[in-house]
Amino acid sequence: MKQIVAEHEIAHALTAMSTPLIRYISCVTLTELKEESRGEFKFDFGDDQLTDGDVVAHFAVSIAGPIHQLHHHPETVSEDIKNMIDSEGGLLKAYWWLHQNKPSSQFNWHADFQQWRSFNLHYNGFSYAPYYEVESALSTWFMQSAISECIADLSELLQRENTIEGEYLRGLNISMLPPLNLPTQLLPSGIMRL
Repeated sequence: MKQIVAEHEIAHALTAMSTPLIRYISCVTLTELKEESRGEFKFDFGDDQLTDGDVVAHFAVSIAGPIHQLHHHPETVSEDIKNMIDSEGGLLKAYWWLHQNKPSSQFNWHADFQQWRSFNLHYNGFSYAPYYEVESALSTWFMQSAISECIADLSELLQRENTIEGEYLRGLNISMLPPLNLPTQLLPSGIMRL
């Protein structure tokens, strides 16, 4: 399970590294608590306000771990969630439906879900097409072998070191990796403070 948690967090980190939000990366960590692995990816936005493109990137980073896990470790994802993804048309809509209608469902992405709830509150629901466009872009990106290899290498480093600082991640040359093509905005123009 430690490897899966490490890959989940590195998926968040690599997504951030592939966007303008790379400048805000603080660190990614992996900890063991009572034989349970836990991870966290952190930004440090300081007092900055995010532009439309930054908000799209932040949203992509927030769903990157679960999207990667769905594609590369589907056995770790609740059947409720997998079934709802198929019927609702996407991870966010499925998760939101389950949260409202079956709160006892097995959620293993609580921290990620809190960020998604924040987007839902600011943007009044996940029914807008660009949300699914972000999911789709990430799904395609994570299935490319160069991205999978990079995630595997960085997750091995995270498992050895338990922490990778933002300075190290920002210093990596990822220019040879396939680009992550995200929509330019989620909703009509505006600035949101996170």
